[in-house]
Amino acid sequence: MSSPTADDVHAAARRMRGKIHRTPLLESIALNNLAGARVLVKAEALQKTGTFKFRGALNRVLLLSKAAQAKGVVAFSSGNFGQGLAAAATLCGVQSTIVMPGDAPVNKQARARSYGATVVLSEIIEGENREITAARLAEKLSVEHGYTLLHPFEDHDVIAGQGTTAVELAEQAFDQFGLRDLDAFFVCTGGGGLTAGCCLALEQSMPACERYAVEPAAYDDHARSFAHGEICNVKGNPQSICDALQAAAPGRNTWPINKRLLTGVLTVTDDEVRYAMRVAFETLQLVLEPSGAVPLAAVLARKVETVGKTIGVVASGGNTDLEKFCKTLGMPTGVGKIAPSPSICFDWTGLEVTETQGLARPLLAIRCTDGGVLGCGWFDVATANKVGEILAVVNGVSAPHEMLAAAVAKCSTNASAIGISPGMSGRDALDVMRQHSTSSKSKL
Repeated sequence: MSSPTADDVHAAARRMRGKIHRTPLLESIALNNLAGARVLVKAEALQKTGTFKFRGALNRVLLLSKAAQAKGVVAFSSGNFGQGLAAAATLCGVQSTIVMPGDAPVNKQARARSYGATVVLSEIIEGENREITAARLAEKLSVEHGYTLLHPFEDHDVIAGQGTTAVELAEQAFDQFGLRDLDAFFVCTGGGGLTAGCCLALEQSMPACERYAVEPAAYDDHARSFAHGEICNVKGNPQSICDALQAAAPGRNTWPINKRLLTGVLTVTDDEVRYAMRVAFETLQLVLEPSGAVPLAAVLARKVETVGKTIGVVASGGNTDLEKFCKTLGMPTGVGKIAPSPSICFDWTGLEVTETQGLARPLLAIRCTDGGVLGCGWFDVATANKVGEILAVVNGVSAPHEMLAAAVAKCSTNASAIGISPGMSGRDALDVMRQHSTSSKSKL
């Protein structure tokens, strides 16, 4: 297959129009003052699923044959591509399985499941890159089940989809600010798919613009590859807060594009990334995960001189939670503890509610999408035992939210086996069901 082109990127933009967010291009006087430059930030943290990854995943799924869509797809991902593919596949009515490293952030695992994916965790092997281990398992599942294996950055259609980020940036720079060109463009790189797609788009629309890829210092494979003129690998599992940018080497398909079109490759430290996260929050009111702040970190740390210039920066993702965000920024414990969710709050991720009108009160059921039912009304435990269902029953309530505080009156044998017992609250019973489901999926 030939290398993707700028025409492929623009075709992807047309194909996905109306199906993706046209994320804003932001400017802040305060940020400009800090950088000494005019900084235009493409806020891909506000994309569907929280990162640019939705673009490439959707473009690839839309181009699958009907037969391939019917069989389903599988991919390996540390979190963001998995979430993007899960949402894209569900949007197109396609089954998805996502293999994540065993230490992938819990919030990213949960979000992928909530988008409709089956999540399988690969083991962490000492001395072996976590992405390589996950990729091997994804390939095995593809062979065993007939799934189409989608690569987070090597797939040509994924590269073209990711490049639509820069197509929009160029259009918005002109529409909002009257700019036909930028002096420089900064984008994060892991495997190189976003970088390659954006470089292809900018080569055509802004040919004079300098293009810089930025990566964590611990994962400097692109920087070393660029310096040596050939692909260089990262050995082992170096520590970095940028969990979404830990590819072991530039992609075989992305590297030729990036080698030809990049002006240079820059690296940033964890502390420089933390500072960029803080600046994005304070000047743009934009929450970024560490990986999403890497390009801005390079600008703020003056890795190349940009004073007095007009530059574009991709803020590629914001998939984090409040506790992790604050911890990453070094919020002191005790002084600024994260407030727990009020007792009236409940996370309904992965649950489906059905309500059928009855004679005295409705027949209610809260179903875990991966197995298990909390019911109120006529639910027969004996039947549940026969079919091996996990069932817990509460009595005397009239609305789904009331089931959370109600005590479990009876439960099936399989429900008892996973730790549900009469007297516990419906909320606790549902939490047990979800934990059991997560544990079971992880062992696949």
